[in-house]
Amino acid sequence: MEINKKSEMMTTFKKLLFAYLALSKLLYWINYIGDVIFSDVLGFDLDSVVHLILTRLITHDLFVIACVVVSFLVFTYIKRTAIAFIVFYLMVIALGFGNYWVQARFFGADPNVVFEYIMNFETFTFFTISFIAVSVIMEIKDRMKKAKYKAEAEEYAPSGGMSDFSNALICNSCKVDLQDKLSLFGQFVGEWKFEKIIEKGTQNEKRITGEWIFSWILDGTAIQDVFITPTRKEREKGAVPHDEYGTTIRFYNLATDAWDMYYGILGTTQVLEGKQVGDQIIVKCKSESTGLMQQTFSNITPSSFSWLVQRSNDNGDTWNDALEVTAQRK
Repeated sequence: MEINKKSEMMTTFKKLLFAYLALSKLLYWINYIGDVIFSDVLGFDLDSVVHLILTRLITHDLFVIACVVVSFLVFTYIKRTAIAFIVFYLMVIALGFGNYWVQARFFGADPNVVFEYIMNFETFTFFTISFIAVSVIMEIKDRMKKAKYKAEAEEYAPSGGMSDFSNALICNSCKVDLQDKLSLFGQFVGEWKFEKIIEKGTQNEKRITGEWIFSWILDGTAIQDVFITPTRKEREKGAVPHDEYGTTIRFYNLATDAWDMYYGILGTTQVLEGKQVGDQIIVKCKSESTGLMQQTFSNITPSSFSWLVQRSNDNGDTWNDALEVTAQRK
């Protein structure tokens, strides 16, 4: 059920960075270019203004760009906005020292003057002001957006509330006269925690925790599950790689003695068919695809099971493990 999802074009983290850059640059040019233009020493010397701009570009702005690139890389791997922005924050503070060291080393500035200039923390002050202002603006904007979505959700919510829908959909047990047939997937009803391993045994191996919840639905004639990676608790911390929040509806087919299954997640759906084979459950994908896919439930006990997803690009002659799940009942 793993799919490749494109990351959002503009995350909150990126907005914070770009907003900071715009605001801090504005503060800088208002302060420093104003000093140059109205300086008693330099007057309106255009050459001095050009020299200042070039010096700023070489000794500061290029370093800021490098900090942005590094912080993007940090954010890509850890997916934690706060940590990535703190890394960026610390790098920019260090940049204030590195900036003036470059000026002293390569542009002949007096080291003592450079040190005194650093100690007034103008760079740090501008950055901190920008950081606080941008953070406050983004927080207000985020809260306004959430309030808007909440109001819209309440406007279109059913008059009886969600309890009417959930009570009509979910039930506590299966249809009694179909109990034997429905037990194949009925044995999974409940809440499970698991570890998902992607590309196991390779350099690209990744491990993600998740939760899998099965429930009887439609008066006990079908089973629906919700497959979530990472766990909802982890998701509250921010966007993470291999995000998946999907559902499968499973109907037993009396005519074929198999299970007709429909899986859906934002951006894709799949039609599946499941059957018992020995002590395993084999699920095959019936949707059109560039290759074959099958799922295997094995090592099934009341408190645990394994789930393996395999793919084949040669019509089933060879199979490659796409992901593996080891689940334990909560």
